[in-house]
Amino acid sequence: MHNSFTIIDTSTKWGLGERFQAKFRVTEGKWTIWNRDRPFAIDRGANGQNGQTYGHQPVYLAREKHSKLYHIVYFKNTFGMLIDVQKDGNELIYHSVGGNLHFIIVLGQENPEYVLERYHEYIGPSHIPPFWSLGYHQCRWGYKTIGALNEVLTKFKENDLPIDTIWSDLDYMDRKMIFTVNPNTHGTNGGLNKMM
Repeated sequence: MHNSFTIIDTSTKWGLGERFQAKFRVTEGKWTIWNRDRPFAIDRGANGQNGQTYGHQPVYLAREKHSKLYHIVYFKNTFGMLIDVQKDGNELIYHSVGGNLHFIIVLGQENPEYVLERYHEYIGPSHIPPFWSLGYHQCRWGYKTIGALNEVLTKFKENDLPIDTIWSDLDYMDRKMIFTVNPNTHGTNGGLNKMM
């Protein structure tokens, strides 16, 4: 199944998720919307740039050239998609491997906060984070064993440094698959209990 939809306008756009680039402004190119975690094999996107990182945000904020009014377009779809931005950003072609063409369009005023507030009324407010998540964290890829994690915690204590949470990245996983534990480095019997 393949869906495609084209929007043509003359606006300046920002958004479409986290990218491996310095600019937040949407420019000409192919913008993938697909969550991946590929630390060393960075997904640069279909045209060698604009590769996605962790976020899945098929939404942009735009300021229309002639009216100076802001609007938001949100493509609500759970399938993998690509947005092909052409003609200096004035033409957008939405591609999706499935799902429905469900667009939320928020029309606004000369104040961008207005459309942002309406958009957040639709998607809902931000969640209040748990208290522990606001503390001091330590995370890195490379803590290959439970012993390595414990050694880091010991060094924090020895140096009287604050720490509320330590994160283990992909190292604890079996072949980097989610919901798995590497039996060789983190153990199968009680390995997760030692990490908690």
